[in-house]
Amino acid sequence: MGAIVFSFVGYAGTFYFFTAILVAGCFATMIVLPAQADLPEPQANGLEEMDMLTVQGNVTVMQILRCRSALLILMCLMFIEIFAFFYEPVLAIRLETGFEMDSNNIGYVFAVAGVTYGFGAVMVGQICNKTNRKYLVLTGFLILSLGMFLFGPSKTMGFPNDLKVLMSGFGLIGLSLAFVTIPVIPEVLDTVTEMYHKENIASAKLNDRVAGLNATFLGLGQMIAPILGGSLVDSLGFKAATDTIAICSLFVAVVYFCALILPGLLHVSEAELF
Repeated sequence: MGAIVFSFVGYAGTFYFFTAILVAGCFATMIVLPAQADLPEPQANGLEEMDMLTVQGNVTVMQILRCRSALLILMCLMFIEIFAFFYEPVLAIRLETGFEMDSNNIGYVFAVAGVTYGFGAVMVGQICNKTNRKYLVLTGFLILSLGMFLFGPSKTMGFPNDLKVLMSGFGLIGLSLAFVTIPVIPEVLDTVTEMYHKENIASAKLNDRVAGLNATFLGLGQMIAPILGGSLVDSLGFKAATDTIAICSLFVAVVYFCALILPGLLHVSEAELF
């Protein structure tokens, strides 16, 4: 969409256009949300209310981070952001120099990952509570590895230097994000409540803290990604950089499998296995 607006109104006009949309969204939020916030909350019986306030409401941020499984899941969220967004400072240059693409059309390539993420998020959301969420996260890293090899396109894997190959890999990168980011919050909630031997009733306080940590690790990944990506591409070149990211993603997948999935398959605790 940015490319379309840019072609009509230029660089500054594009920022004015999207600023106007954000301002309109702020006013819409101010009008709509207060009416929703004033709705009465459902009343819980005495036992449920005591459980929610005294049992889960007192789980602190540090207690969540001391839960090794929850911390590893959050770190995986950070890693997927680093791996999936390392290209941000260099992809436009890569498309212009490597494929002689017009600057007005580059935005369409960037949209590919957004489209596959959108469809993938709906799909993952539908199956998230019907299967083991740990397998979804593992699948996400495996998809990302394949996507990165195509995104190069990888010389090591023998893929041709074709824009269609690059775009197919980019689509897989967007899909991999859905497999990792969507299950994180419910998986951390379940992991924390299981560790502290609480009923699986997510209180508002615990939800807020987990959501805050989710945003923090997302932000860390998005902060590190362009810095690391620029340095990596400058040192190795674009294709070698994508191969490196693909291998790193496979490594994270192996660590994740050994730490969080293998103990369940062997019917032992993580402490017993490691």
